[in-house]
Amino acid sequence: MNKKWTFEQIRDYVAKNSDSELLSKEYLGFSQKLQFKCSCGNEFEKTFTKFKGSNQKNVLTVKKRDLLVKVFKILPR
Repeated sequence: MNKKWTFEQIRDYVAKNSDSELLSKEYLGFSQKLQFKCSCGNEFEKTFTKFKGSNQKNVLTVKKRDLLVKVFKILPR
């Protein structure tokens, strides 16, 4: 059976195991997306399950790629 996490446990886990900061103020359940702030200042959201099981930086990589695509569409050829 999966462990049920409290908001306090999640806050402590994030503080001890990542460079990210938890911005959300409550946790309602495993399917809820939580707000985080990366050490580089970017904000992102993930469920806690996905946050625990992945590299937090991959969200930022996707955002940077999307930004580059937008910039290249604007630039003249």
